[in-house]
Amino acid sequence: MLLAFLLLASMPGIASAGPGPTSRLYTPPVQPLVDDPTIFADPAELKSLSREYAADPVHSWDLLRPEVITYTVQTGDSDWSIAQQFGLDIDTLRYSNEWMRLNPDLIHPGSEMVILPVIGAYTAVEAGDTLEGIALRYGVDPAEIRNFPLNKIDGSTLRVGQKLVIPDGRLDYAERILPPGPGRGYALAWPMRGIVSQGYHAGHLAIDIASYYGAKVYASAGGRVVYARFSPDGWLGFRVVISHGNGLQTAYNHMSDIYVEEGETVSRGQMIGQVGSTGNSTGPHVHFQVYSGSVRANPLNYLPPSPAG
Repeated sequence: MLLAFLLLASMPGIASAGPGPTSRLYTPPVQPLVDDPTIFADPAELKSLSREYAADPVHSWDLLRPEVITYTVQTGDSDWSIAQQFGLDIDTLRYSNEWMRLNPDLIHPGSEMVILPVIGAYTAVEAGDTLEGIALRYGVDPAEIRNFPLNKIDGSTLRVGQKLVIPDGRLDYAERILPPGPGRGYALAWPMRGIVSQGYHAGHLAIDIASYYGAKVYASAGGRVVYARFSPDGWLGFRVVISHGNGLQTAYNHMSDIYVEEGETVSRGQMIGQVGSTGNSTGPHVHFQVYSGSVRANPLNYLPPSPAG
């Protein structure tokens, strides 16, 4: 599992495999009516496809569009806003775009993003893949993939490179991630495994550690929780601050969930929350800050060279 995680971490910013043959480039309207998903497709075409899918004996899909499309990221977009715009969830965006899975901060204007017509996932068939194996990987019945009309599967035969929509497909990436190493001999341990998507510099007095939504976050050292709630200005989202004594504090920001309370004593390596993208965030990561007195110090000066250390 760790090998798979490291391989994903080494992926380029944008995957080379693009949308399938049914895809089309999409340019959003100037004022998209996000409450009405049918504005992105011909309503008559959607209705016809919905009738076709509803007649399927295995599953009835709620279609938002009649096809897979490619969206070009606009200035001001985030994964949250794009998901809302197209009636999807953020996991569907991540499970459809390899480059988003471990480094969501790479979202920038001009990036192209696959947008599915349903909640689920999108994958390319690789050598050795079987329909049953793909279904098991994404937690669905093989018949749901086979019978989804856009997939155009003839029996159980798959072609290498063939693009498949996996309706309701989910991946348990977060559960596969090992806890970070204990950081023996260092003032702090890494709060999680992931990749540093932004380092410490004059305009960014912290490091950003990108990972999957729901990945566990751990206390870098023992201490007392002095802050555990949503930041008052909303900028840092759900935030935990731990005081370790001698003026040293660590802060863990943008989390999706918090497992500790203010005043609680925690130990090094104790689980304190989950990775999220709350506040002013472009994707799932922890904005990790270290305070030495009133100074925001470079966390890398306190951490082992690797999260595994």
